[in-house]
Amino acid sequence: MTQTPRKSMTEQVWFGMLLTVVGGMMDAYSFLVRGGVFATGQTGNFVILAISLVTGDHARAGRALVPVAGFWIGIFASRHILHLLQTRGGRTERADRHRAWKRNILIAEALFLLIVGLIPDSMLDVLPNSLISFAAALQFCSFRHFDGSSAFASVFVTGNMRSTAEKYYEGLVLRDRASLKKALEYTGILAAFFAGAILTVFLVPHLGTRTLWPGAVLLLLLAAVISRPGR
Repeated sequence: MTQTPRKSMTEQVWFGMLLTVVGGMMDAYSFLVRGGVFATGQTGNFVILAISLVTGDHARAGRALVPVAGFWIGIFASRHILHLLQTRGGRTERADRHRAWKRNILIAEALFLLIVGLIPDSMLDVLPNSLISFAAALQFCSFRHFDGSSAFASVFVTGNMRSTAEKYYEGLVLRDRASLKKALEYTGILAAFFAGAILTVFLVPHLGTRTLWPGAVLLLLLAAVISRPGR
């Protein structure tokens, strides 16, 4: 009898939810602490950029453009690393390197968030928002699936909301139990992002610019989990 392949640790639903908590924290932090922009989801920044250019508010346009540029650079960096991973070494070696790559992505992202917390709020928000956007892009490109084949985004919610609604339709209207189970998993992903944003609201008065440090600690813990053999 053929056994179902075991999902890797990074494709477990709970792993995706914890990553999404950090995604919600980053977006809420950049909005509340670093100039009222969205460093992870770039839709809002595109709108801010367009409005600011039309109204002549070039300073705000520049602030919106910075996270967009940082996100693009992060996407390019992540894709290049993945390309190198897929074109070098044998199959077993690539699998080991893939796990190590995801671990190192989490460590690098955590370091970026720790650095962001060291940047005083008296400085321009250009640097911290660039680092947050870069880190978000690395996370988005490196962790894109849960439960084997379910695509999701751990740093913004629009696509996740669409997938959730579709799966609820298939589950409730078309009576597909597998889709209903998937809908509940997507609901958990949405709730995790929401929880990360709410947590940030409570942490900002106490931690200020260092509000993302608990998120950095969570990323390091996830990296440690990945480092365990067989994960």
